Amino acid sequence: MVECMAYIAEKYAPLLSKDDVIELFQRLQRLCRGNLSEACRRCGIQRKTTYDWMRAKSIKLSTKKKILKAMIETNTEQTINFLLSRSKEITVELLSTYLSYLYSEAMKEIIDPQYFLRIVKKFEKTKSDYVGLIWELEEEVEEMTYNLRERARDLKVSLPEEPIDTIRSTHLLEILPSVIYCVTRDITGDPAKLASSLGVPKMLVQVVSGAIATTLETQHTVEAGKVNLPFVMGNRSPTTVTEYTSPPDISNQWST
Repeated sequence: MVECMAYIAEKYAPLLSKDDVIELFQRLQRLCRGNLSEACRRCGIQRKTTYDWMRAKSIKLSTKKKILKAMIETNTEQTINFLLSRSKEITVELLSTYLSYLYSEAMKEIIDPQYFLRIVKKFEKTKSDYVGLIWELEEEVEEMTYNLRERARDLKVSLPEEPIDTIRSTHLLEILPSVIYCVTRDITGDPAKLASSLGVPKMLVQVVSGAIATTLETQHTVEAGKVNLPFVMGNRSPTTVTEYTSPPDISNQWST
């Protein structure tokens, strides 16, 4: 375990900013009941070092490692959680920078349509690869995605369908009632067109259509006579009438 702590301190200390290190040391000092000397002793640094931090532009890497290691040894859970949070912030920042770069490349005034398509594919792949972190940039990414698709129309380029896993679950719950409502009333039989008008992936429309159709057909197979099924998918007419016969009476088949 000691070797593991040393490894974590060695590997992740370079990621810490000056403010991160000061925050960790202040947490350590609180864990030492406010005793500055004790906190410094655990880190293996002098009290004077902490006074110099206010004037310094940065903190030496060797000092970062000492403080991080001391904090891990004192409160492992709290420190690992801090590193996770900080790493996430750094990754989200890098992700935003990369997506912004791709976006700016794709939105250049003069651009070859095929190059535009390659850039957008990278943009969409990045969204899919980091879908959990993309939600941290939801508004920013939604605006870029909308503008890219508008640019694609101007360039007359067909873009790849947006994967369903990039939709946040809370947003999915918000749009699902609208999708269900529109699917049961759509008369075009074109999932792609309906998906485009709703601004959702085609797969979502197809799944909802299939679920509604299966539910209705299962329900009505046990009913006798004629039933009117609402149009839900494929090329069915909105007023399709399907004949069903009464189910056979099997009540006596198992009698002894």
